[in-house]
Amino acid sequence: MESAAGRNRMEGGDFCHDTGADQKRLDELEKQVALLRVKVDGDQASSKPWWEAEVGRFKNDPLFEKAVASGRKWRESFRPEKSVPE
Repeated sequence: MESAAGRNRMEGGDFCHDTGADQKRLDELEKQVALLRVKVDGDQASSKPWWEAEVGRFKNDPLFEKAVASGRKWRESFRPEKSVPE
């Protein structure tokens, strides 16, 4: 199946592209890709694995402790109650 653009080319149609705007957009995208590459390469160059870099991030954070406690309470709610021998 052909696109309208493909049909237009085949039929000798004329395109009204602003190549200056296209080039400007392409230049901007290339800059963004270059920045992303620097960021990714910089992260990979780190001497520590990612999980070691994250260790301690929430140390002494009361909100994190509350989230952990809520999660524990929720998980424990699924455990069967221990029966007390008579």
